[in-house]
Amino acid sequence: MKYQILMFGSQGAGKGTQSSLLAEKLKAKHVSMGALLREESKKGGKLGKEIAEILKSGVLVPYEITVKLIRKELKKSKNGIIIDGFPRDMDQALELDKFFKPTHIVFIKITEKETMRRLGGRRVCDKCGENFHVDFKPSKKEGVCDKCGGKLYRRDDDKPVAIKKRLGIFKASTMKVLNFYKKKYGIIEVNGGGKMENVFAEILKNIK
Repeated sequence: MKYQILMFGSQGAGKGTQSSLLAEKLKAKHVSMGALLREESKKGGKLGKEIAEILKSGVLVPYEITVKLIRKELKKSKNGIIIDGFPRDMDQALELDKFFKPTHIVFIKITEKETMRRLGGRRVCDKCGENFHVDFKPSKKEGVCDKCGGKLYRRDDDKPVAIKKRLGIFKASTMKVLNFYKKKYGIIEVNGGGKMENVFAEILKNIK
């Protein structure tokens, strides 16, 4: 079976981690919209700078940009694909639905309090992009990446003001997308508040 999976969840729900685990298990391609946008922003140029400013503000990137990036990734996927962080609003969903029919849609649910705790403690290496967390995965030396020795920093969109803005967008826009998919395809809802391995087992059980 060629899986075409959409992974949903508010910021910090673990959709990126679960998507990676699922992609490895199913031999599918994992596409993170957040990672795609950050990668594009680092390239510079007019588009890269535009994306960087949008990400810093915490608002959604226009669907004309995100859909274009997704189309490129779909051409690279041969054994199935798992997309996390997209679509986030109805414009994106309706455009994506023209050329992408999901086999499964997963929604990982966590509380707002847990979202703030998870994202507030996240740190990223400025060289290799490795992720750490002050509570769950602290680096051996504070502020220094264990992997390459790079400097760890807190992303602008992981700061309290941006987190609350992103949560507001999720509630206002992405929940409408979930309702759209729920009526058209049906969705799998999973409690993301437990241990990573338990959440993964629950997702895998529902997909297989």
